[in-house]
Amino acid sequence: MAFKWIKTNIKGIRYREHDTRKHGVKKDRYYTIRYQKSGQRVEEGLGWASEGWTLDKAVATLAKLREAATTGEGETRLQEKRKAAEAKKAQEEKKNITFATILAGYLEAGTEMKNTRVLAVQKGYGDKWLLPDLGPLPIRQVTAGHLEQIQKQILAAGRSKQTAAHAIDLFRAAWNWAYKRELIEGRNPVTQMERIRPDGSRERFFSAAELQSLLEWLHRKDIHTYHITLCAAHTGARLGELARLTWDRVNLPDRQINFIHTKSGVPRSVPMTPELHDMFCGMLNVMSAGKFSGNPSDKPSNMPFSTNTTPPELAGKNVFLTKTQKPFVKEIDGRLRTDTPTAFRSALSALKLNEGHATAKTKLTFHCLRHTAATLLLSNGIDPVTVQSIMGWSTLKMLERYSHAIPATKRKAMEALAVALAGRDNDIEVPYR
Repeated sequence: MAFKWIKTNIKGIRYREHDTRKHGVKKDRYYTIRYQKSGQRVEEGLGWASEGWTLDKAVATLAKLREAATTGEGETRLQEKRKAAEAKKAQEEKKNITFATILAGYLEAGTEMKNTRVLAVQKGYGDKWLLPDLGPLPIRQVTAGHLEQIQKQILAAGRSKQTAAHAIDLFRAAWNWAYKRELIEGRNPVTQMERIRPDGSRERFFSAAELQSLLEWLHRKDIHTYHITLCAAHTGARLGELARLTWDRVNLPDRQINFIHTKSGVPRSVPMTPELHDMFCGMLNVMSAGKFSGNPSDKPSNMPFSTNTTPPELAGKNVFLTKTQKPFVKEIDGRLRTDTPTAFRSALSALKLNEGHATAKTKLTFHCLRHTAATLLLSNGIDPVTVQSIMGWSTLKMLERYSHAIPATKRKAMEALAVALAGRDNDIEVPYR
């Protein structure tokens, strides 16, 4: 559409009028400017009178651009000036971005990689401990002192050192996420604070005798809880991982269990022990007979443990079910939750395994099966990297919890070194002794 341009009495400035819209009593005007840059004529639009543009403002803008073109200092085009203004605005916004905005972005980004339970826990820590004090603050103003004060508040509220550590870890993770995306600059204040370090080690694990008595009790009372408990002891898997395990992830021919729903979100495979392989085959035989009611005596005596493949119709079906044939995981308020099986609690009570142990560090729980597996692997000389792969640790930092298991491994290592050195000394002539 062709417009009629109207010249002003100022060289290089002209305007056109809107067909219908008015600004005051006159038709709305759109101003443009023209000037020379590097021997070429440049024309740029300014804006409408209704947006605040006037002839005087257009004259002042043109004068600045002409001066910049002559001196070579400053923006020589209006477009450059606008970009500079936008960059400055973005820089100011970056300086003033609040921790609440950063945390919201971090949690939103985590929806693709983390399970809903982990996200709900992190949101809970943020809502309760971090956002009340830090939420409105520009994140660049958050100091080590702020974070140390939050630690004190958590302990003063009667919460554990572990809770304080988790809250600070959440701040650190959100800050690092924003830093990598260039939303903030500077040094993470967590690195400058005096952190409260909880003792992550446990003082007590299942002994061989305790575990055997526990499994025998469950085998008599509740075969369903026995199955999931045996699998936990033989894999070190978490209750949540076992509760969501499906039959298509149980690879009997290759004797592998593939855990998909892990805490870290990273799948891992764990080899089956012979006892575990027999257990899975037995479960399939019982199901194929169609006579299973929850009592071990209902297993048909004429069904040999020969099943070595998972029937296709079981794909996607939960491996471990309760007495009422329901999964050990359930949905509450839109989130999947797991709780220690009732029979497991009853077994601990009946066998008095926690009698005289009042603290969290000394009480045996279902999660202690995982700690027990890690302890036995490390104390029997399995290298930490292999244990990390089996347990699904994201880093070897978890080894700090198992410092009690390391001395025995070190002794075995040094004994092996002594044997190797003795053999080399006998077989190889060493010069310049």
